[in-house]
Amino acid sequence: MTDEQQYDPTAKDMAQMERIANRFSKTMKRWRAAVAEKPWLLLTYRIGLCIVSSLVIIAGILMLVLPGPGWLTIFLGLAMLGSEFAWARRILSWLRMQVRAWWQRYQQWRARRRKAKAARNTEKR
Repeated sequence: MTDEQQYDPTAKDMAQMERIANRFSKTMKRWRAAVAEKPWLLLTYRIGLCIVSSLVIIAGILMLVLPGPGWLTIFLGLAMLGSEFAWARRILSWLRMQVRAWWQRYQQWRARRRKAKAARNTEKR
């Protein structure tokens, strides 16, 4: 056990998660290499991926008006498509940039609002 793991209670969990991720990555590389060797299997995989991802995206769109994590589900479907198609990766990266820009604007708006509220509270006293 390293010094970092002794003092940080989450370090042990993080190290374990990293080991699991490395094993998963190796397994996925072997599986992708086996699929790439057989063109019919690659085509079947891509068709299956498109069907499942499309269903996930449609479920996300439905969850925008129904209860559930709609946007998260849409992003998950795009990430699934992005594992195989460049156009989906481009859409996903554009969406990430839009969400980051929105989040920054929201944080700035909250900071301005807090500052104005603090100023009002000091004026009342």
